[in-house]
Amino acid sequence: MTDKRTLLGKKNYSYRGQVFPVYFYLKKSGRGQTVRQVYGTVEMYITKKSTADSINKLLIRSLDLNKNNILDRPFYKEDEYIYVLGKKKKITRDPLFKNNNEYFFISDKCKDPLSVYKKRFISYLKSRMLVLGKMMHHDLSSYRIQSAIFLTYFGCIIPSRKTFKFDFRLFAYKEEILDSVLIHEIAHIDHLNHSRDFYNLVYHYCPDYDILDSLIKEGRFDG
Repeated sequence: MTDKRTLLGKKNYSYRGQVFPVYFYLKKSGRGQTVRQVYGTVEMYITKKSTADSINKLLIRSLDLNKNNILDRPFYKEDEYIYVLGKKKKITRDPLFKNNNEYFFISDKCKDPLSVYKKRFISYLKSRMLVLGKMMHHDLSSYRIQSAIFLTYFGCIIPSRKTFKFDFRLFAYKEEILDSVLIHEIAHIDHLNHSRDFYNLVYHYCPDYDILDSLIKEGRFDG
């Protein structure tokens, strides 16, 4: 399974005239509750002690703080569509459309379409990271790339293991937006913290970093 989270259910909410679903997941720590507006959806991580009142208050507070975020355009809808590098593609199992760029082909034998998505993302990253690494004067050919769903970050680097990790849902964003995350993590090879020197390096290779970062947080896959 690509997604190991425990989905408790979903409920429709109304905010400023817009109706959107909120997906509820079990918070494994068993403490507190969290709202995440990410990848075009709203997720809440709650515990058995969470009440309707506490959920509503936290949700409204989060929505008020992030008014530009897209609330109901998920990167993937089962058997309907999936975003790939900023382009919305129809999901198909018909071999006739296997090489059609308008479609995302999945074989009949595949039980988990997101596992295919994840594999294609990693394959894309392996070549893209080499290009960006060369641009930033780093040979990344010996680095490993891993991917999953991450709740607190889009990507990270583990220098001691020469390993990059990225949330596979980033594959939904167009290349320029995705590059901003990749450049951010490659820059950590030179600067492990988020110092002024670190951001100077990031801005050097990605001048529009702040704009692109906001597009990720707002769930704007196509920019």
